[in-house]
Amino acid sequence: MMRKITLVLPVLGLIAVLALSSPALAGTINLSLTNPTRIATPGAILSFTATVSAPATNTGPVFLNADSTTADYPLVLDDSSFFLNFPLFLAPGASYTGVPFTVDLPNFATSGATYNGYFEIDGGSDDNASSYLASVTFQVTAVPEPGSAILLLTGLSVLAVACLRKQRWRTKAAQESLRCNCRGAGSRLVVPGLASALRETYCQEGREESTLLAKGASATSPCA
Repeated sequence: MMRKITLVLPVLGLIAVLALSSPALAGTINLSLTNPTRIATPGAILSFTATVSAPATNTGPVFLNADSTTADYPLVLDDSSFFLNFPLFLAPGASYTGVPFTVDLPNFATSGATYNGYFEIDGGSDDNASSYLASVTFQVTAVPEPGSAILLLTGLSVLAVACLRKQRWRTKAAQESLRCNCRGAGSRLVVPGLASALRETYCQEGREESTLLAKGASATSPCA
């Protein structure tokens, strides 16, 4: 009889140890963001949607007691929705989808800059636990407002058209000046900056017109 009792006591002790340690297995969850990479204009407030789930293999509920967050300046992270909307705990196999935090992108954020952030859930097997459970990272890229981009493109287009018209006007004025000088009296005029081929073309036109006006006379163009 004493031998049986001696064998039973160690077995009971082992069962008790396993029973006491089993709640630690309950502290397991999975956490993911629906869209961790966002693009927004300065002044926007972004809501991040997350899904948290407890594996069916957990032996007990997992309590979601606290969180820990970081975000690059000048982002402002608000996690009040985690405490207001997320469940206090998840039973084995349960899941929840909601908005655990929002991010404010201030008006003075630098356009084109990318800011990083971090969100962590802490808890465990009871409502006093504060162990690390799971975490996610996110990114926010600031871009100019569509209206500002349109105004910039419009201004550049107007400037380009104005420059093109001015260049065409200068070219036309130089061509007319050369044609008039080729038709007039005196020696051939050399205009700096214009190609010789273009100069000869207008001089040839001057010769032809002078010949028509002379109607058989011996007068020739000064460009000859």
